[in-house]
Amino acid sequence: MIEIGQRTKIWIGDGGNIIKYKLIEFYELVGTNVLYICDEDDRLQRCSTLICKRDTRWEDFSNKIKESLFRIDVILVGPNKFYHDIKWLINSEIKLPTIYFSNEPIPKFGIQSIKKKPSYNYNYVFYRGENREVMLPDSREYLIKSVDEDWVDSVENLKKKWLREKNLEELLNKK
Repeated sequence: MIEIGQRTKIWIGDGGNIIKYKLIEFYELVGTNVLYICDEDDRLQRCSTLICKRDTRWEDFSNKIKESLFRIDVILVGPNKFYHDIKWLINSEIKLPTIYFSNEPIPKFGIQSIKKKPSYNYNYVFYRGENREVMLPDSREYLIKSVDEDWVDSVENLKKKWLREKNLEELLNKK
């Protein structure tokens, strides 16, 4: 299961942007309010979005972030010119669960060579890869790899597991 802490880092590999959109859809489905902070070239239409324009000043943008936090449960930060300033602001003042999408390239040795970043609570890679259980002509599916715990699972399987756990929790809490 994907854990979201104060600081979660996600590398975007081939097909990873599709998973980012699926993540937003999932949050919308379960009633989680999301604020997405990004630059002009990366917009998600399904959630509240703050766009960091090229001519924006940090003082103005940081105030805009603080003003946009009403009823926000999770913050998503895409690559933009204030990426590190935003990280500092969230860690020092806001303290909401935050996912930082990275534009760092996947190492030439592949996804397996990505190492945990100690400044983040959780580290994941979103990518499109082969499903080893199904050998069909197009058996590639959207996968999530935990860098910390060294597991890989499909987006669809993780959704099913989350819903199953949620239903079990609700059943156990009714007694």
